[in-house]
Order: sequence, then C-alpha cells, then structure tokens
Amino acid sequence: LFKYRTDKKNFEDAALACKGDGDMKIFRPRTINELRTVGSRAGFWDQGFWVGYVQEPNEGGWRGATKNGKPFGRPMPDGLWYENEPNNAGGIEDCVNKYAPQNDGLNDMPCDHVTNFICTRL
Repeated sequence: LFKYRTDKKNFEDAALACKGDGDMKIFRPRTINELRTVGSRAGFWDQGFWVGYVQEPNEGGWRGATKNGKPFGRPMPDGLWYENEPNNAGGIEDCVNKYAPQNDGLNDMPCDHVTNFICTRL
C-alpha cells in the first residue's frame, strides 16, 4: 500500500506525516527497479520526492529512517545512488531523495529541503 503525497514537507515532517497516515513510513526502495516502478506511479517522478534513508550521525553510513525520521533501520542497499552521489554538498546533506533531473538513482539532500514524498506500510 502506497500513499502519494504532494503536500511538500521537509524530511522530518514527511516522516511524521506518514506516521500519522496509519503508522506508515517514507518509502524505502530496495532496488533501482522498485524506485522506478513506485516512483513513476506517483505522478511526480520529474519533480522528485523523499526516500526513507538518512545518514547516521557523524557522517556515518546510510540507514532506513524510523517513523520519526531518525536513522535506525537496515542499511541502505548498494546500487541506489546516482552517479557521483552521495556528495554531501556543503557538508549538510544527511537525507535522501530522488532528485528530479536525475533519471535513475538517489541523491543526498539537506533534510530541511521541502519536496513530495511517498508513504508505505511495506
């Protein structure tokens, strides 16, 4: 079950909105194929959207986000990043999104950026 949200929010607020939508969480693709399939059904593939992974404290690895937007879940699978990502531009990119201009792959982004998001029970 997926709920496609166009009420753009920062990452933490998006995570809390998903939690409020029947205890859901931000969509975390496990493969590029899953990213394409679910993302293209959203109707905002070309606009970008949050993906439910965040960086661990102190520039650690990338993990699934809890329903409160904090790192806790399984490590992010390999092979999901867009070319030359993550790059931590400006030293402030600790959240992950599917960035609009990039056809495939994920991008690290400041968590206070506002964008669409997808909630899921999966």
